[in-house]
Amino acid sequence: MKRSIEWLRRLFHRDAAWQEEIESHVAMRASWHERQGIAPEAARTRAAREFGSSLRAMEAVRAVHRAPWLDALKQDVRHGMRVIRHSPAFSLAAVATLGVGIGASTAVFSVVDLLLFRSLPYPRADRLVSIGFSGPIDSVEANRRHAGDRASGRARFSPRRRPARRMGQVDPAISLREE
Repeated sequence: MKRSIEWLRRLFHRDAAWQEEIESHVAMRASWHERQGIAPEAARTRAAREFGSSLRAMEAVRAVHRAPWLDALKQDVRHGMRVIRHSPAFSLAAVATLGVGIGASTAVFSVVDLLLFRSLPYPRADRLVSIGFSGPIDSVEANRRHAGDRASGRARFSPRRRPARRMGQVDPAISLREE
């Protein structure tokens, strides 16, 4: 955690180094003007004018060296801290609501995961078979289906390709097949 905080601190304090580099460029240009015979104060003014806005240069440097989302995150965190200081009761209620919502979602997912997605606690649970019928959802779906056994509610059985050796060894993918 300390490393992450230190990395963020170094990342946000690069601005001072970048500003120093911009000022060194302006100083080099001013010294060049001085060598051309211009007075030092006029050379500095001319160099600053030629270089342009240091703020614009800093924005260009940030755009190259720093991800824009990081600046937005920094601004969002600052704004959030101001809001928390301004109205702590609302902030506490919002955090509590989020906590309860996340906790409830986690609890529901844990139950659903155990009941629906995990294998059953039986020996050789991968060999269990469920036999059922799925009827039409509504009358429109029933009319769309072709006339036949499925529309009347009877299951169709296909002939077996290989005989079952013993009861309990029936392969469900081969024994029951929808057409």
